[in-house]
Amino acid sequence: RSDTTRGLMFSPLSCRRRCRHLFARTARSSSASLIMGAPADETPTTYLADYVPFPYDVEKVLLEFDLRDDEAIVKQSSTLKLKDGVAKDGPTALVLDGRASFTTLRAIAIDGKVLTEGVEYVLTANAEDTRLTIAAEATPSSSSFALVVETSFAPQDNLELSGLYKSSGNFCTQCEAEGFRMITYYPDRPDVMSVF
Repeated sequence: RSDTTRGLMFSPLSCRRRCRHLFARTARSSSASLIMGAPADETPTTYLADYVPFPYDVEKVLLEFDLRDDEAIVKQSSTLKLKDGVAKDGPTALVLDGRASFTTLRAIAIDGKVLTEGVEYVLTANAEDTRLTIAAEATPSSSSFALVVETSFAPQDNLELSGLYKSSGNFCTQCEAEGFRMITYYPDRPDVMSVF
């Protein structure tokens, strides 16, 4: 099968060859980079062998948006439950994805108790993103708990067209893939599903 676009013929096979060529990685050089422009050392490589299932089920998520002309404040309330296979080992650290360069973390609480940075949670850089890790000791010993995360940011400054952004005066969202981390701290992984 071939597709004709503006008088040019493209077969699926030739497109696959071009794509393979465009996204080829130069593995021999320590300065390996993708042809699309991002240096290889900016984004860590994730291998299937390193995959570990997320230890919690996110049962439900409630999002509250306070949209203003120059700022958005988002309050995310989630109910999390330790997965059955993990529950017998006790509480485990909770890792959330976000982007500190774009969002400001205003508050984070578990079961109504506000957490303190450096004591109950830490923020660490992960390429252009930020990883928020809540210590296992800060998670309740019960298998289910409420997590509240409040963030703020300026949607009009979001030029990535990912997460929550402003375009022609309208608020828009695009959260696939990994755009939700530009709105709030959340386990922004394709294997974590919930009811919103």
